[in-house]
Amino acid sequence: MRKKFFALAALALMLPSLTAIAGIGNKFGVVGLGDYSHVRYQGYKPTSVLTGGAGVSYKLNLGSGFALQPELLYNVKSAGLGYYMAGTRIDYLQNTIGYVELPFMISWGQDFNWYRSFFFVQPYVGYGVTCETEYLGTSSKILRANKWEEQNLSRFEYGIGVGVGFEFLRYQLRLQYANGLGGMCAQASKSTDLIHQMNGYSLKNSSFSSLQVVLGIFF
Repeated sequence: MRKKFFALAALALMLPSLTAIAGIGNKFGVVGLGDYSHVRYQGYKPTSVLTGGAGVSYKLNLGSGFALQPELLYNVKSAGLGYYMAGTRIDYLQNTIGYVELPFMISWGQDFNWYRSFFFVQPYVGYGVTCETEYLGTSSKILRANKWEEQNLSRFEYGIGVGVGFEFLRYQLRLQYANGLGGMCAQASKSTDLIHQMNGYSLKNSSFSSLQVVLGIFF
């Protein structure tokens, strides 16, 4: 029993040195981000909207410049589509969705004693927890929130991001582009409801595409 105790104690004392040699170390952090999203549909003019989010991050250094960094975020994305005739806006539709997101970043870069520059790819999935749709017509305004079926919005999202980043001591700064790959509407609309029709018509094959700036602090 005493031998096992001393063996475990020795292993615990050696672990920091072993992980340093292997280039492996774990860090927890908090992140905040600014999100500038848009959606596209033929014949409509996209309008980007600045929103943001926050969450937690876990970084695993693998050595040789590689790192894995899963995150758990709450991120709000918002974008509008306007239809114009002769320079006059006829219709405007804006959707805002708050997602719980799980990005998984895979990065490679140059490691130095106190800073690191890197580039990365970042597949992600998300689940919508809040939603809001605003419609502005020539003589009408409709605002609807958190009624997923009536708004004809899909809760699920997935996509992939790419970007570059820089780490300085405990701080991490990233600039990234995230491209959604799934449609935002839940189904082709057969409803007579205007919001249901508009989202089904314009978002059938559209997803949020986002330019994001992320700042993280690790401990």
